[in-house]
Amino acid sequence: MTKQFDLKKLSVSLSGTFGSFTVRNYGEKAATITLTAPQKEANIVKTGAAGDSMTMKQFDINTKTLTISVIKDHTDDIRIKNIVAMEEAGASIVMAISYNDENTGERYVSVAGTLKEVSDITRGTDMDQNIAYVFNMPEAVHTPPSVGV
Repeated sequence: MTKQFDLKKLSVSLSGTFGSFTVRNYGEKAATITLTAPQKEANIVKTGAAGDSMTMKQFDINTKTLTISVIKDHTDDIRIKNIVAMEEAGASIVMAISYNDENTGERYVSVAGTLKEVSDITRGTDMDQNIAYVFNMPEAVHTPPSVGV
C-alpha cells in the first residue's frame, strides 16, 4: 500500500490587540492546521399533529472551527499562549483570522474570531510533543479556490 501525502501549503494569520503573526503547516516546526464546520445537520423537519411539516435550515455554512496543533514551547506555541494568558486574565480577545491555501488561493476570513478552548497543560516525562488550540471563525467569508488545469 502506498502512503499519500497532502502537499498543500496552508497558513493561518491571526491579528488583534496582541499584534499579528502567521502559523504555517510547512517548513521547520510546521503546525497541523484543520478547518471544520462545527454543525453537521443541514435541515431539521418538524411535523405537526395534523401531519403538516416545516423544514428549517439549521446549518450555518459560514461558521468554521479552526484547530492549530503546534510543537510545544516553539515560537508559535508561545505566541498563542500569550492570547490564552490575556483571556485568562479577563480580556475578551476578538481577532481577525485568515486561513489561506497558498496553492489554490482559497481563503476563509473571519474578522470576529475568538479562542474557543484553552488547552490542557501537561508537563513531565511522558508528554505529547504537540499542543492544540481551537478557534471560532464566525461569519467567515470564503474565497473559492482557483485551480489552473
